Amino acid sequence: MDENEWADRLMSQERREWQNPDAIISRLGMRKGNIIADLGCGPGFFTIPIAKAVCPEGHVYAVDSSSTMLEHLRRNVRKGSHAPISCLTLVQRDVTDTGIPDERVNFSFFANVLHDVENRHSFWNEVRRITVSGGFVVNIDWKKEEMEGGPPISIRLEKGEVIKEAATEHLEFLKDFECGKMHYGLLFRKS
Repeated sequence: MDENEWADRLMSQERREWQNPDAIISRLGMRKGNIIADLGCGPGFFTIPIAKAVCPEGHVYAVDSSSTMLEHLRRNVRKGSHAPISCLTLVQRDVTDTGIPDERVNFSFFANVLHDVENRHSFWNEVRRITVSGGFVVNIDWKKEEMEGGPPISIRLEKGEVIKEAATEHLEFLKDFECGKMHYGLLFRKS
């Protein structure tokens, strides 16, 4: 499957049926005026609903290393998402070096990303750098269990492993939350 086909699949109605981005965002308490970094944003499955929740007073940094994914995000915003493009900053960079100003975001958000990050220590450093003191960090990822679809089980991360890793990076675990039958969600706070 090429990157364009993958981008379309990531935005599918089928995915919305088993992972409702609006419900997840509501559960996390994102609201008007928040500044969010969506790290590894892809074509906007979470970015667009986040923008609807926080804009026009807030702002969303949509970070992805793929120009193709960012172009799909642009297209998806234009084709009737009702998310104001003016409150989005599209950033084509690696998630370990986003270029977002220090202590800029209320929420650092990443979904289906952490298991693919090669240097997680650098990633966590970047997350801490861009998140305001007392701000939140959200990780959504695949459960480490056999199921149809998703990445190989060998690269998936157990919830406990992520919680322990985040603690060593000075992120306080607050709670896990529901985000579909194939994923777990973890909420942390930068202390």
